[in-house]
Amino acid sequence: MVKLFSLLLCITALCLSPALSVDVPASIDVTPTTSSIFTLTNSECDTTTLDNFLKECVVLHNALLKAYANYKTDKMYRSMFAVYLGITFDESASPIVVSSTSKWTTVENRLANVATFLSKGGLVGARTSDKPNLFCTDSFAVVPEYGWNELALDGNGKEMIISYDEDGDPETGYTVADVYPHIKEMGDNITPYWVSLLNGYTFATGAYEKLCDKEKRQGLTSRADAYPKTEAGSPEGFTYASFNRHMLLCPKSFQNEAGKGPHSQPTVEGLVTSANYPSAGDTRSMDRFGTLSCTLYHELFHIVDSAGTDADNGLYDAIAIMLAGTKQDDRLVNAPEPYVLFALAAYMYQNPPSGATAMWYWPIGGWQELAS
Repeated sequence: MVKLFSLLLCITALCLSPALSVDVPASIDVTPTTSSIFTLTNSECDTTTLDNFLKECVVLHNALLKAYANYKTDKMYRSMFAVYLGITFDESASPIVVSSTSKWTTVENRLANVATFLSKGGLVGARTSDKPNLFCTDSFAVVPEYGWNELALDGNGKEMIISYDEDGDPETGYTVADVYPHIKEMGDNITPYWVSLLNGYTFATGAYEKLCDKEKRQGLTSRADAYPKTEAGSPEGFTYASFNRHMLLCPKSFQNEAGKGPHSQPTVEGLVTSANYPSAGDTRSMDRFGTLSCTLYHELFHIVDSAGTDADNGLYDAIAIMLAGTKQDDRLVNAPEPYVLFALAAYMYQNPPSGATAMWYWPIGGWQELAS
């Protein structure tokens, strides 16, 4: 099955979010524009398209928030929490209570943080008050000529020289590997990129000259833990840029042919028309109903996690995610795509076409009719 393309640059610990539980809003009551929540560079992004994507992100997230608000009274929503996020409930309790309390706290924080960001409340726990950067081409990130062995640049874009020879020429200095050993040691398949706009580095898996060169990559979000460190601590005498996580939407994220892969349907509204809504026995998997806007929605779950506890964990495929849910896999609550698929399922459950019965998807047997 075709894998999802949106790949988080960070390869973080797979632990549950340590954040305390927050109040999850009932709904998002505003519709942001792209420029109201992101910093855009020059005219590379089509803001009309992105504004429409954000409207759909609000629609999808409101479907999730409705599921959260009504899980105690609607067994269908509890089933969705179980199969997409591995959440278990004590059905014998009155009222029904969540059994997976630590995972539930993570879910609540992720729902609340995305809602806050889409409501123009900014990033929770952000490094700066600046809006995060959104790029629509990968020209902002350049691989150093010598890769990890290149002299590192500081927060002013200057080479990090340690000493000079008697002629005043650089003699020794810190390389990118010296400054970011914790990232370098994560694997041989990680590439550093210099971002001059931010006077800092971003990192991605794969030895690609350009971030969007990776086949099927549609979007990605920068690491959350890129503070410079050396083996002996931060080099003294150098400054570092501090910036929030940033997002890249590759050209492929705007161009998928409908139904040919995940995140390829034109619009969210089109999913619940009589022509497109599934009938009983339809075998199309849940991820074939993902829309173009779902790449942006997926990346929102990355960018709002300033602590960096998010991780894709290879969880992109709908069937793999749902089967992981039956095993209460702890990784699900930290991966964005389970939330995307849950939001799609909730939206389609809440909005069947006139005269149609609400449907939901299960890997065995395909789409099924289920009453609330």
